[in-house]
Amino acid sequence: MIARGSVSLVALALAFASSGCKGKEQTEIPSVEVPVRSPTAGDALLEMAPAGADAVLEIDLLRLRKNDTVGPLVNALAQEDMGGFDVFRDADQIVICSYAIGTDDAAQILMLRGASVSSIDGAHAIADDVVVVTTAAMLEKIRAVRNGAASVASQEKLMRARAMAMPPAADGATLRVAATLGFDARVAVAKQLRVDAVPISISVWGDVADDMAIVALLGGEDRKEGKSLASAARRARDRYSATPTARRLLYGYVLRLAKVESQGSLAKVTLIIGPKRLSNLVRRLMKRIGVVQSEKAS
Repeated sequence: MIARGSVSLVALALAFASSGCKGKEQTEIPSVEVPVRSPTAGDALLEMAPAGADAVLEIDLLRLRKNDTVGPLVNALAQEDMGGFDVFRDADQIVICSYAIGTDDAAQILMLRGASVSSIDGAHAIADDVVVVTTAAMLEKIRAVRNGAASVASQEKLMRARAMAMPPAADGATLRVAATLGFDARVAVAKQLRVDAVPISISVWGDVADDMAIVALLGGEDRKEGKSLASAARRARDRYSATPTARRLLYGYVLRLAKVESQGSLAKVTLIIGPKRLSNLVRRLMKRIGVVQSEKAS
């Protein structure tokens, strides 16, 4: 279960958003000192992935399923008849590692942990209840990690980026994203997302108790780039919140709650959803799922 304690995620996120991580020194990573944070579910999986990743995405589905507020929604999604393997039902944790983004050598590793993940087509078991889906070349590198080769967990710059957005007092996470992007990767991301400003580093932390908090830090080269990243983040927030998909899935108004500010060379995005609003959102989404199910049944 998620430990709520006496401090809500709202308080954690607000305290973190108003202190630390200010100014250029926080994104240049000159000393590559990795801040200490509480372990999360992705830590062990990153130790199995080969070094050299540009970006990692981690989702703790088990933590979401056990949550009193959003758990019913996640479990409802798992009950949809998808046929065969269903990530919402069968996976406890997901980690995606991306390599050589924006180049001809781009590759990804999908890592899944759970008692039933071995049933997924094309998966290769690398540990108890852990499988990967990737290319043969990347699979060989994963095997090399087991024999002592460096892992993603040894990438100090990436691990520092990963730690930055997580509040020091947080006891866990349901979502973590980290990236350190070179020129080719930044160009590729700009084209894919249709933005004119792409950070050199990305750090995202999110968690759910009876409330929800998400903190994203976008790192630039200097103060001017930090302001450009903040402006780009505001435009992206406004654009995506107005899309038909956002309106249909009811998250458009939630995106508009995101606060964007520049702090030195950083652009900081903070999204806080209080208990009442989160409960209402989950209830509305549950109702929407019920409508879909009714239409299928008819």
